[in-house]
Amino acid sequence: MSKANEIKLVVIGDGAVGKTSLLSVLKGEPFPERYVPTVFDNYALDVTHNNKPYRLHIWDTAGQDEFDRLRPLSYQDAKVILICFELDKRASFSNLSDRWIAEVNYFCKEVKMILVGCKADLREQSNESVSDEEALAFAKQHGGIPYIATSARTGLNVDKVFPTAIDITSIKKKGCELI
Repeated sequence: MSKANEIKLVVIGDGAVGKTSLLSVLKGEPFPERYVPTVFDNYALDVTHNNKPYRLHIWDTAGQDEFDRLRPLSYQDAKVILICFELDKRASFSNLSDRWIAEVNYFCKEVKMILVGCKADLREQSNESVSDEEALAFAKQHGGIPYIATSARTGLNVDKVFPTAIDITSIKKKGCELI
C-alpha cells in the first residue's frame, strides 16, 4: 500500500460524547453498552473506498480537561480531524468553537475537519438537543466543513464517516505539522 493511501485520523471532542462508541462500531465491533473513559488509543484499520485500499491510522483521544496538554501530541501528521459532539446535549455543541475548533486551528491550522454529531438516536428524548440545521450552519460558518449526524447505537450514518474522511483528503490542503 502506498504512503498516499495512508491517512492519520484524529478523533476529538468532549468526554463521553460517543467518540469511542462510534469508532467501535466503525471497526465492526458491537455497540458498547457501558461507558469506559478513553485516555488515548490508536490503531490501524484497513478499508476499501472506490475500489482502492486505504490504511486509516485512527487516534481516539480523551476529551477531559486533564488531558488538554497531552492531546495535541496526537495531531502530528494528522490529515483529518473528526470533531465529535453530542446531538442530545447542547453543552458539547457550545464547546465546538471556543475549545475544539480553536485547538485544531492553533495546533494544525491546515488540517481538514469533519463535524460529527453523535447520539442522534437520543435527540428526541432531550430538551437541549441540537438540530441538523444548527450543526450545518455551524459547519458552514467554519469553512464549510462536512457535517454528519450519527448514532453508533442504531448505525445511522456510521458508514459515511470513513468515506467522507478519505474523500476530503483529496482536497489540496496540508496535514498537521507541529513545529
